Amino acid sequence: EFAALAKRHDLLVISDEVNAPQSHGSFVWAGGLAFPEIYQLIPGADAVESTSNDLLPRRPDAPPNRPAKIKSFAGMGDFLTVVAPGKLSAAAKPFGAVVNEEYVFCSKKTIECKERDAVFSGNYGYARKNQLAIFQGTRIALGGFELRTEGGDFGISAQVDGQQITGRFVGRSGGKAYITPPAGFDIKKASLKINGAVATPRLEQSAISFTIDIAQSAGMRTFEISFQ
Repeated sequence: EFAALAKRHDLLVISDEVNAPQSHGSFVWAGGLAFPEIYQLIPGADAVESTSNDLLPRRPDAPPNRPAKIKSFAGMGDFLTVVAPGKLSAAAKPFGAVVNEEYVFCSKKTIECKERDAVFSGNYGYARKNQLAIFQGTRIALGGFELRTEGGDFGISAQVDGQQITGRFVGRSGGKAYITPPAGFDIKKASLKINGAVATPRLEQSAISFTIDIAQSAGMRTFEISFQ
């Protein structure tokens, strides 16, 4: 559900966390095609390449076995890995990572972070120009665009889309969302739709707020804020 919340397909960020720093960890990518670009950021394990054949019995009409290409990384403690179809810039940071000037916040302990023009409170989220997402947290901001949550247990994303701000939310219980648009949007002109139905936004100082009504059984829902 969080993958759908992000509404993007240009890269994967995989976090595998352990309770003990001396626990063994690994990341493995296997397939029949060429490897994608894999950036093993934490703990910075080296890649080991190998091949493997399917040793399980196969149906008589199954195609011939094809060897799988395997790239594996082994190390100690938490793992943070970025996978992308092409080359990019990726660097580990105390708060998670910076990927092509995008901030990836990733911490099993709640963090309060201010990094250049980005702000984050929580555990998991990302921020890039005109696009924000909170998977677990209460605040994220970049370049004057801000997204906050209050109460409940839900994740939410928001992105500038022309003269609109659109987004998605999913979770176990509802609460409240606050969105501060970047410069150039007049919040007094804001109108709101949630899952296609007209809803009433509230204006609170420089933010637009609305109620998040969600349960796990509801799946993902959408919102749309227009300024025309």
